[in-house]
Amino acid sequence: MTTILFTFIIAFLFALAATPVVKKLALHYGLVDNLSERKIHNGAVPRIGGIAIVLAFFLPFVLSFLFNVQTFASRLVFTDDRAAGFVIGATIVFLVGLRDDIKRLSSAVKLAGQIL
Repeated sequence: MTTILFTFIIAFLFALAATPVVKKLALHYGLVDNLSERKIHNGAVPRIGGIAIVLAFFLPFVLSFLFNVQTFASRLVFTDDRAAGFVIGATIVFLVGLRDDIKRLSSAVKLAGQIL
C-alpha cells in the first residue's frame, strides 16, 4: 500500500511541477490554441499539456527501474509482455497527439495513429 501511495505522490508532484514549465514553453514557442469565433475559451490555451501528463505517468516506473526498486507495479510493467504493448500503444497515441498539437494533422491520420 505504501508503495502505491508513494508512486502516486511522485507522479502527482512531478505533474504539478512540470505543468507550469510546459505551459511556459508552449506560450514561448506559440504552441497555443488562439481565440477565434468558434472557440469558447478566453485566451490562448497551450496545446502541449499532454507532455507533462505522460512524463508524470511514466516517471515512477522509470525511477523504479533505475533504482532497482521491486514494487508490484514495476514487476508487472517489466515482466508482463502485455505491458510492452501498453507502453508502445500509449507512446504512439502520445506522439500522434503531440504531432497534431505542433502541426495540425488530418482527422484520418489521427484516427490511423490511434488505431495503430
